[in-house]
Amino acid sequence: MEGQVELLRRRRRRRGDGRGWSPREQAAAPIANGPISEVSVPWNAYLGKWLMLYLDEERGAVVLWTAKSLTGSWSPAQIVARGTDYPGLYGTYLHPWSTGSDLYFTMSQWDPYNVFLMRTKLTR
Repeated sequence: MEGQVELLRRRRRRRGDGRGWSPREQAAAPIANGPISEVSVPWNAYLGKWLMLYLDEERGAVVLWTAKSLTGSWSPAQIVARGTDYPGLYGTYLHPWSTGSDLYFTMSQWDPYNVFLMRTKLTR
């Protein structure tokens, strides 16, 4: 509970500035170009890297990025699912069942509306 209270205190927050962490909101640097939606950023022990998964609206695809540090630098985007294969694609979240090379994520489609549990394999 104490950690949750600390998060609510603006003066305690830190933002990535591209080199490290800063207490200044104006120092925050983007880590992904938008527009993006439904972002997940967990640590992956199999790769020993951070993963970032989201719907890239310009590509019309779910993309995966990796980085050794939360502050970057991030790999080029790898397409995990294409809107041409899944019409009405949106809303993706990495699932905590992901272990080893198995990467699980949820993926939604609009018409007909449904949420799917998807799996892909990570490669080192």
